[in-house]
Amino acid sequence: MSLDPSAKAEISSMSYTISELAKRASSLGDKMRSMRDEASASELYQAEKALLVALRRLENATR
Repeated sequence: MSLDPSAKAEISSMSYTISELAKRASSLGDKMRSMRDEASASELYQAEKALLVALRRLENATR
């Protein structure tokens, strides 16, 4: 089943936002790690992973 153009556009917009959030989580995780806050860094990296999984699922929805 093919998605209509408006649904594809909405998924594209969500994908962009999630991608940006994943980058921000990773960047902040790096900052926390450099500050020796391993617990916070670990949580941020886990959040990044979850966002990347969500991104893949959105991409799969458009196939």
